[in-house]
Amino acid sequence: MLLAALVTLSGAAGCGEESGTDTQSQTPPPEKIAMDPDSQEVAKRIQASMKDFLITNKVPSTAKVKLDYVKKSPVEGMYEASFAIDMGGRQGRRTYLFDREAKHFVLGPVYTVGEVLRPRIETRNMVLIDRAAKGPETAAVVIAEYSDFQCPYCGAAANTVKAILRKYGDQVRLVYKHMPLSDMHPWSYDASLTAECAAVQKPEAFWYFHDYFYDPSKRLTRENFKMKTEGFARTINLDVKKLMACVDAKQPAARIDYDMQEASNYGFTATPTFVINGIVIVGNQPLSVFEEVIQEELQKAGKAEG
Repeated sequence: MLLAALVTLSGAAGCGEESGTDTQSQTPPPEKIAMDPDSQEVAKRIQASMKDFLITNKVPSTAKVKLDYVKKSPVEGMYEASFAIDMGGRQGRRTYLFDREAKHFVLGPVYTVGEVLRPRIETRNMVLIDRAAKGPETAAVVIAEYSDFQCPYCGAAANTVKAILRKYGDQVRLVYKHMPLSDMHPWSYDASLTAECAAVQKPEAFWYFHDYFYDPSKRLTRENFKMKTEGFARTINLDVKKLMACVDAKQPAARIDYDMQEASNYGFTATPTFVINGIVIVGNQPLSVFEEVIQEELQKAGKAEG
């Protein structure tokens, strides 16, 4: 229970929200952070204190907590410590605040009074190529959408995304990232496979299936999934035999699994999760939430209208 408390996350309106995600505390991968001598000394104390803390509270040895880096916090006298946490398969990074002597630490993100609460993550290592996308690669705003084809919140958010693309045109690029929550959505992984396999024959077929899967009127189930997707494939003039061979062989699995692991590394557990130029928005949020972030990012790039 203790380690669960260490990585307990705040939920949002989306699938998998009972697990939630603490995106405010996400940090760049450790290899991108160089610690100064002062932080290195504090890191030694934090490592010793955390080891003692886990032993004292009888956290199972199967749970792995590794310190990535330490740096000074905006909170005076405190240090941010980033940990890679593995709870027997559930992985992610979390940042906590420690005092200089590492005798006390605080669970949770740091907020600055007067600022809008917008989590931002480092995206330099996020894979945004060789993925289904809409919009030019030169767009000032890039939206990475971690989504699940069987998630109703994702389906609802898809309409918001379409409105964004209509409004901002070439100023925005959307990149679809797979995050099927197979434990609760039995055909979601197969849907990802199908969309990727369809794209092998025709790139635009990915988006045809995208819209098909998110259409609740199709009434897809685990039992009728194959029959209905084969039928839809025929309507968009795909070679059904080749499509099914690709799906059965799980040919795109490496790409899908990579996206899922990437989402886990960032600590994402709910779908949809959007990352807009590094700013995280979780769940089926109103269009105005996206517009505000996009406008700010366009203004930074000097491309906002008006």
